[in-house]
Amino acid sequence: MRGKSLGECVAGFYSNIGKSEVLQAEIWGLREGLFMTKKQWFYITEVKCHSEVLVKLLKEDMSDDHPLACIIQDCKNVMRDLRVQQVNHVYREANVCVDHMATRGKGAAMS
Repeated sequence: MRGKSLGECVAGFYSNIGKSEVLQAEIWGLREGLFMTKKQWFYITEVKCHSEVLVKLLKEDMSDDHPLACIIQDCKNVMRDLRVQQVNHVYREANVCVDHMATRGKGAAMS
């Protein structure tokens, strides 16, 4: 999580969720970050995500029978609570902090 004024890293986390598809890892990371933000009573206006597919899933309606519908809906609900106004794609290379946390998560014990 970055602060608005200078873009400084305010909070972060990493976790090892085991073997999964990249999209699933992105969704779980987003969900955990959103819940962490909500727990800290922060409000955010923008979510930036490395996965263009995830950005599309968050912006569009989806059927209930989609395999990721439940976790996507969780994310949408929390984003509404946090007053998120934008969901945008950002290249992983442009976010050194998140890339570093992802690398640490790969070496962490399973959660």
